[in-house]
Amino acid sequence: MSAARQPLEDTRRQLLEAAAGVFAEFGYHRSSTREICRRAGANVAAIHYHFGDKAELYRAVFREPFVTEPPQDGLAALFSPLGRREKLQALYRFWLLPLAGDARIQRLLRLRAREEAEPSGILGDVWVQHVLPRHQQLTAFLAAETGAPGVDAEVERLSFAVVGMGISVYHMREIIGVCAPTLINGPDSLPQMAERLAGFADLLISDEAARRRRLNEEILV
Repeated sequence: MSAARQPLEDTRRQLLEAAAGVFAEFGYHRSSTREICRRAGANVAAIHYHFGDKAELYRAVFREPFVTEPPQDGLAALFSPLGRREKLQALYRFWLLPLAGDARIQRLLRLRAREEAEPSGILGDVWVQHVLPRHQQLTAFLAAETGAPGVDAEVERLSFAVVGMGISVYHMREIIGVCAPTLINGPDSLPQMAERLAGFADLLISDEAARRRRLNEEILV
């Protein structure tokens, strides 16, 4: 990249970073391009130059991996040489990173949660393209682990149960902080939480695998 081109790329990146924060905080409709530019240290014309308008900037935020993707992907652990419980533990440790103060992942979760709670109506297929591949990775892993011939309704249900245990800890963090604060604030609390969640998920997977074996045996009889 030429030296002349670099300032333009820097401005574009700063706008994306600032927009991700503003959109996560206020939602699409209540976010202003003026506030985004203020945080990015750019003028309003820069948004028109790089993105065209606020709607396209919002779509770009969801497309740009360095803005919306954390520095590592927990799903990668599912396809590593680790044992199943270790894979799940690595996945839950990743999902619990926001509780450890990872600001980038906190912003990512807020951005996604904001769009889920207050759909902007402008993302179209961008939202599907952003979430669906990760869901498909997880369901493929669970299908293989349970002996399913493919991804069916039971595998889908299992996937949401596995995911739900992880994200519920984040979304219930204030309640946990009142009722059982040591679960998320004590020494080594988050690794211990990840270990236990992995154990619970492992049992769910084992139960589904056993259920399928019983059904297959009944069919053979």
